[in-house]
Amino acid sequence: MLEWRNTPAVRESMVNTGVIDPDQHLAWFERIRSDRSCKWIIVSDDNGPIGVAYLTDIKSDSCSARWGFYKVPGLPPGTGTRLCRETLSFAFDTMRLRAVVGDVRRTNAASIRMHEKLGFERQVSPAVQTDGPLSQEMIRFVLQRDRWELASYSGPVQRVG
Repeated sequence: MLEWRNTPAVRESMVNTGVIDPDQHLAWFERIRSDRSCKWIIVSDDNGPIGVAYLTDIKSDSCSARWGFYKVPGLPPGTGTRLCRETLSFAFDTMRLRAVVGDVRRTNAASIRMHEKLGFERQVSPAVQTDGPLSQEMIRFVLQRDRWELASYSGPVQRVG
């Protein structure tokens, strides 16, 4: 996981773009082990891990969470979409969240397209995050469970009554 996170292709898309050393990673892991407000998931298929996804700032009162993800570097196109769909299915179907929120760097065109393809809606005003001394403009995306269910439902709609 640390090796994937530290590759240049992954780092350049993250809010914190710095290299994480093993001691920092271990300290982070110790912090999140007992943190009930987050879930970190290594998503795998039959061939092994395809990426890491995380749900943080999980709020039981609003049934919402923030999310992020990165695929294992070097895997083929389409892997990121599968990673995201599996994570959102877990968030909405297993955890029963009502909303998932993601902040994306304005310069990360691939992630913006991914969020739009998955049914996320842009919020009116952009979020701004800081990475050390640098500020970067972020776009906030929100996906509501009902929109996810509608987007992921592939059969005909049937009305009852």
